[in-house]
Amino acid sequence: MGSVMYRDSELEARRQIISYLQDLSRMAVEITGLLVKVIDGVISSSQEELIELYMRIKEVDNSVANLQKTIMSEIIKLRPFLPNSVAIYELVAKVGDVVDEIDGAAYRLVYLNLSTLNRWELDLLYKIAETLFKEVDAFREAIYLMGYNPTALREAIERIFELEMEVDKVHRAALSEVFRKESKARNIIKWLEISERLESAADTVERVADILVTFLIG
Repeated sequence: MGSVMYRDSELEARRQIISYLQDLSRMAVEITGLLVKVIDGVISSSQEELIELYMRIKEVDNSVANLQKTIMSEIIKLRPFLPNSVAIYELVAKVGDVVDEIDGAAYRLVYLNLSTLNRWELDLLYKIAETLFKEVDAFREAIYLMGYNPTALREAIERIFELEMEVDKVHRAALSEVFRKESKARNIIKWLEISERLESAADTVERVADILVTFLIG
């Protein structure tokens, strides 16, 4: 009887944490989607519209931070029933790092004077961000599968790895093009300030995928 009750408690703890992680992953997708809109806005919108978009990004960032605190508290409370509690803790922290990088990129997009950048340079940033969005969405799918179809989790994780490689490929090609075609050092610095944060976010999502692998072998 005792072992059955422990098992039930473990299943409930897992269900509750996965529900929180699903909320966290949806927020990560939302903030990355807003980032893509910001880049599109830099190309075509007014500064006022960009500031409104960034304020929304800050709202999501704050919501992520609050949810992180809630999840961390729940992990401590439910730790006896969570065999992967350390991995879950690290996963939540890494997602926070991704969100911070996206916030940092968005801030620079809105508040650095990017009017000196060429349209093709902005298009390259858009392409990197769009690919990053697909990677973050693949992470959301993986978290969803943890709760509803764990057998398909491996394929979702592999998709994250593939998309991280794609982000890296797009970023390297864009970097080469910027250094080949851009003659103004200030423009290069501005472009790098944004692109390197996007690339760093993609790398961190890959590290999240590494953590998810432990759920396959745990």
